[in-house]
Amino acid sequence: MSIPLMTTGGCLCGGVRYEYDGAPLGLLYCHCKDCQRCTGGPFAAVALILKDSLKITEGQTKSFTVIGEEGGRVFREFCPNCGSPLFSGLEGSRKMMAVKAGSLDDSSMLTPAMHIWTDSAVKWLAIHDELPRVPRNPPRPPRKEVKENEHA
Repeated sequence: MSIPLMTTGGCLCGGVRYEYDGAPLGLLYCHCKDCQRCTGGPFAAVALILKDSLKITEGQTKSFTVIGEEGGRVFREFCPNCGSPLFSGLEGSRKMMAVKAGSLDDSSMLTPAMHIWTDSAVKWLAIHDELPRVPRNPPRPPRKEVKENEHA
């Protein structure tokens, strides 16, 4: 029997704390303009998790929603007191969300997988690693089509 991995994190002032069960699905470096603006840096390091595994254990977040460059509604949640960015994701698919890696108590278990939205990357920060680079969003895996007499 395996012991579930509990990961914890929170904001700068400690007003918002969270936890989630399980290992992150991956770590991405997002270079989109929205991530640059919300972090105040050249990119956001985000750990992808299943939304159902997230639990806010202390405080409440405030949310801000924008229309992303591909037309979808993107939510961003942050501490209403100190402004620390905590979570983001697509409103239409809240099954998965992104946790800002800098808000984790211990991010040492994360392994970067790729850079996304490199079309928007700042020119003054060279990317020297060998990770895959995707100009915009990574391609989504194809949905399984269910035939008329097949059960999902």
